[in-house]
Amino acid sequence: MMNTRIYPLLLVVIGISLSIWAYPQLPNQVPIHWNFEGQVDGYGSRLSAVLILPIVSAAVFILLLILPKLDPRKENYKKFKGSYAIIMNSVFTFLLFTHALVIFSALGYPISIETVVPMGVGILFIIIGNYMQRIKSNYFVGIRTPWALQDEDVWKMTHRLGARLFIIAGSLIFISGLLPNAWKLPLLIGSIVLAVGVPYIASYLFYRNNRTE
Repeated sequence: MMNTRIYPLLLVVIGISLSIWAYPQLPNQVPIHWNFEGQVDGYGSRLSAVLILPIVSAAVFILLLILPKLDPRKENYKKFKGSYAIIMNSVFTFLLFTHALVIFSALGYPISIETVVPMGVGILFIIIGNYMQRIKSNYFVGIRTPWALQDEDVWKMTHRLGARLFIIAGSLIFISGLLPNAWKLPLLIGSIVLAVGVPYIASYLFYRNNRTE
């Protein structure tokens, strides 16, 4: 699990370093939220701008260390440790990416938030989808429906379907960054329903079908 720890910790340190470097240069009020047209619709203090995402990243890093040890099925993590590391590293990369967008946008760099954020989210979904099938049954990572946790075959079928749908959803979200703003919200909502809602319902159907055979 060494690689799972070193890379995220490095990104947390980079995020904190970026905050320390940027803080004296930031205005008192910093844009921290944008609508789907790329217009700022939320401001925060410069202290909140430099602290929020590094704190979130540090908290996720701590959970990354603790949760596998608390999981009743902790032995299964050894069976997908490589995929677990890639998924977690991708999440931390996205958090640092988002933090950098907030900082550099506040410093006046011309960043098209409405374009790059959907593209970043889309890439994250695609990466997760590519490794989802390798996730073994556990209580903290993956599509943890009650039915998948009860039946190993249902877990496998749910994640096989979920992997494909995450890749499709990620591709749609990525493409939405290049489309007119009016398309962004419908595609995002539709993609989340596709990636999360459909596997959840399918998991129940897989379970019921297994019980009737």
